[in-house]
Amino acid sequence: DDPALRRLAVVFALLAAPVILSAIGSYSPVESLLAAAALAGYFIAAMAMLYALQAPGAPDLLQRLLFFACAFLLCDGLFAVAFGFDIFGVPYHPDNHEGRLMGPFAKRRYYPYLLAVLAPIAVARIAGTRPVLGVVLLSLAAGLAFLGGSRSAVILLLLGSAFLAWQHRRQFAKVLALPALAAVLAALFAYESSPIVRMQVDKFIAPKGDSLFEIVDGLVTNRLYVWDTGVNMWLDNPLNGVGAGSFTEAYAAYSRLPGDPFRNDYIAHAHSMYVAIAAESGTLGLLALVLLVALSVRWYLQAHAQARARAGGYAAVLFAIAFPLQSQLPLFKFWWFPVVLLVYVA
Repeated sequence: DDPALRRLAVVFALLAAPVILSAIGSYSPVESLLAAAALAGYFIAAMAMLYALQAPGAPDLLQRLLFFACAFLLCDGLFAVAFGFDIFGVPYHPDNHEGRLMGPFAKRRYYPYLLAVLAPIAVARIAGTRPVLGVVLLSLAAGLAFLGGSRSAVILLLLGSAFLAWQHRRQFAKVLALPALAAVLAALFAYESSPIVRMQVDKFIAPKGDSLFEIVDGLVTNRLYVWDTGVNMWLDNPLNGVGAGSFTEAYAAYSRLPGDPFRNDYIAHAHSMYVAIAAESGTLGLLALVLLVALSVRWYLQAHAQARARAGGYAAVLFAIAFPLQSQLPLFKFWWFPVVLLVYVA
């Protein structure tokens, strides 16, 4: 009788059905079946989260915890910038991961993405009463994410911030000059201090290539090759794709553009949630994802004003994740899906 639980069941049915069907003819049947089994486990975990968040005071407690998690990552990043290593000793210098700011994660580039998720949620808690502090936190997060060397994480944060600014436009309108100034200062500092940022910015300032394709592909770091190959997978397997979790295994067979640098090299994922779903789960998966996004928007708009206000930070993050015109992490990436799931359930 719980409407939230019914909606959660619909969500997982839309996610799981195409994954299960994609195992038929999959390039990696084991990976596809493991993905389906993982979704069953995540559904149980999501029900547990939903049950826990229905306890009195639990939503407020979660917001507090996420606010402090964001504050910790901001402080850790500032510490690393100031001293050349974070509070756990993870180095920050040009010879480590191309000069990327890694935060407390020595080997994985989680830091800028976690900032992109946590910052809008944290700021949503204070945006109505302390807009100046909110803008400062978002600006700090954007600057540190920029130093993390991930353009997609920065775009994710900017999209979430834009959604949040629209929600609180009356409060933020009074301090519009602050984020513009902060963005300019953060960009200048990142350009001067980070080799990877300097390289990425220089690509936009002076793009290289003899054709429009080469210029655009250079700007998006060879993503056009990856997206073209993903579309080929979908077109050749329009119903159920090449199999969930099989993008890497199937890549060489569907790479058709001359000079594709990934044809004989490792490619982790499609760098687009929508291309990845279409390639791996076909039209069934893509339609299910679009329907899931549409239902989520409908459920959000149907909620009363107070509920939408409480969910504002989470909605901002989900809007940013679902926005299609960007380079994205795949939805089913092993560490990313739990993050998205927590935000969605909350």
